[in-house]
Amino acid sequence: MTSKRRPEGIVLVSDWKDLDSVTVIGQGLRERYTALGDSLALRLVEVRDHSRRAPLCHDYAEFFEESYLFPPKTVVVTNGAILRSYFFRLLLMVLRTKGCSYYFHIYGDYLRQVDLWLSLESILQGQRVRFIAPSSAYQSVIRKTLQDPDLVAAVPFSHSPEALGRSGEEFPHSGRPLRFLYSGRISTQKNVASAVRLLEGLQHKLGRPIELLLAGGLDDFEPFSSGVQTLGTQFTKLARPASIRVVRLGHLPRGRLAPIYAGADFFVSLSTFHDDDFCLAAVEALSAGLPAILSRWGGHLDLLDRFSDRTFGIPLSDSGAVLGESAALEGLRAFVTSPPKKHEAQAFQEYFSPVRIARLLEAQLDVPPPLFSGFSPIFGAWARELSAGVRGPASAELYESFQGRTDGLD
Repeated sequence: MTSKRRPEGIVLVSDWKDLDSVTVIGQGLRERYTALGDSLALRLVEVRDHSRRAPLCHDYAEFFEESYLFPPKTVVVTNGAILRSYFFRLLLMVLRTKGCSYYFHIYGDYLRQVDLWLSLESILQGQRVRFIAPSSAYQSVIRKTLQDPDLVAAVPFSHSPEALGRSGEEFPHSGRPLRFLYSGRISTQKNVASAVRLLEGLQHKLGRPIELLLAGGLDDFEPFSSGVQTLGTQFTKLARPASIRVVRLGHLPRGRLAPIYAGADFFVSLSTFHDDDFCLAAVEALSAGLPAILSRWGGHLDLLDRFSDRTFGIPLSDSGAVLGESAALEGLRAFVTSPPKKHEAQAFQEYFSPVRIARLLEAQLDVPPPLFSGFSPIFGAWARELSAGVRGPASAELYESFQGRTDGLD
């Protein structure tokens, strides 16, 4: 594992194959850090022993010896699974007194890994640490868990439109209804049932047929999951038949999504999932030129604030109920009857391009982060509430950030 060029920093990654298969975590990661490797002399180090109890899968002795003798200035951790590895714990001890700067990419599972993070508190104490969140909303959540909120930066994921495949022929319309598209997991967490109910109300107001395409796999029990249609093949009847036409396309590889986006009129996602730290599907839709109807929640907030001319926000409660439904429907009716035309998406694509996001990351890595002073009391309180399975004051304080306004990303 000896490098001909002594690295100024190392980037710890999971198996690239794993990254490629996990859409959100892997999105743009290879491109970003491969590009930075040239400019900052970063070396990518693959870590596969994701269990703290598992032995190291490779002989890293030479790597640790080199790291001790010639310590890297920068250590980037790209995946929460790496925190559980013997490799990472040993690396922290080897570099304990070397003055390294640590950068942790944080995702939506951060709050569910609270015990793991608390177990690292004493090891990280006094080290230079920066947390990198994928949206301003999630940045606000993480800030509340730290003694020093300035440790958290926000840098979005990148998006490459070519990953969605070629547009080709548009998905054919049937009787030319107004077509809405939801892509992603079809789950109670993603609140798809509320989207159906909202669109039923919109259809009544418009007096025009509405069709909802669902592009994604079922991964839990929905109120209507046993009765959606898939390309003309009908399953069992809906428990409560929707008045709009609901068509399930099933799980589609990302390379087949472009014609689906091209054939829709609007994208819709009313997710109130607490792990929604970035909301890649909405970024994909906007980069394909689709106007988007989004819940005022999580990563959607950044998109609603920055791209207000292309988006419409729906306020929801934690349970997924639309707040102020009458006003929301009236505003939605105005949005869909005078929508922005499918826009030339080049500016949007440039905003989320791997090159631009790599520059934002480079700016973070160029500045030594502050010293880590520990987690806040609210994080410990949250851990106790999570363990007891209760929703208490800590939970409420953390999750209110998912519904608040943010300043958007730089």
